[in-house]
Amino acid sequence: MSFNSESHYDKPLRYSFRSFVADYILNRRSPSKKAWRLLGTMYALVIGVTYCYWNLLCYVRPISTIHKAMHPAIHYARETSDNPKLVIHRADIDLLSQEILPVVTAPSSKLDTEYVFTAKSTTDFLQSTKSILAINGGFFDRTEIMDPWRYYPHRDDPVTPHGLVVRNGKRIELFKPGLPALCFAKKYSASIHRHGCPSGTWQGLAGAAELVRDGIIQVPPRADDPLAPQTAAALNTKGTHLTLYVVDGRQPGYSEGLTQYALAELMVKNKHTAAISFDGGGSSTMAGHDKFGARLLNVPINAGIPFRQRFVATHLGVQVKRR
Repeated sequence: MSFNSESHYDKPLRYSFRSFVADYILNRRSPSKKAWRLLGTMYALVIGVTYCYWNLLCYVRPISTIHKAMHPAIHYARETSDNPKLVIHRADIDLLSQEILPVVTAPSSKLDTEYVFTAKSTTDFLQSTKSILAINGGFFDRTEIMDPWRYYPHRDDPVTPHGLVVRNGKRIELFKPGLPALCFAKKYSASIHRHGCPSGTWQGLAGAAELVRDGIIQVPPRADDPLAPQTAAALNTKGTHLTLYVVDGRQPGYSEGLTQYALAELMVKNKHTAAISFDGGGSSTMAGHDKFGARLLNVPINAGIPFRQRFVATHLGVQVKRR
């Protein structure tokens, strides 16, 4: 392939990125000043659009502190700080209320003797279980992110949760048994155990790490512990009051996130006697249901894209009994 340079550059309106590549790579010829200006304009346009998009998302992200009653037994709060830049979402739930029902993810099917879980977003789970509030659950296999367009899992792809899942008294433990878990009795109380749930548990979900026990931090500080989005659940001494946390992160100018140790410190600061973390990073999501339907309460960031939910294996939700 060859180009007549004189006639080609006499027609700048027809000069394109394809022509630039042809000149520079195929013909090994130095492009003209007009070609370099075209490339520079394209580069500036990409940077400008990216910058405007990011700042627009910063503008629409929730930044003010609010307190909202989602139900007489469920109180949601969004708390912010400027140093460090941090946005924390918390939901306080009175488990003594006879209208409150915790619920966890059920397997989508059973093949022979093997239960199958499929990936869902937090808002998917919220709607399918008719919950009023939901957060993401624990780790799972497998997660791969090559770029924003190539990733696994997609919605309804098969996934394997780590640790124990207890749904309506039925126990399922497919992979990595013995992880710490948040366990709900059939009536009005919850507890956190280091290795799975005791017999008699009605709903239960394995987490990532036991953060606090008897008011004492259980995770050590680590030099390689990065700032990241976090998800956690905490209890009072009697196990009758549950607090769910999601910390936004990896979003400079909005919220930087917390280390796991700083998350444990937050639990102790807020006077919780027991706490457990769940899957963080791009999985950290809290969603709620109001008169407008299911919506995100936090700003998840998955594959570097704010407001993009990750499809995960398990969730924890809160249902309200219909009178």
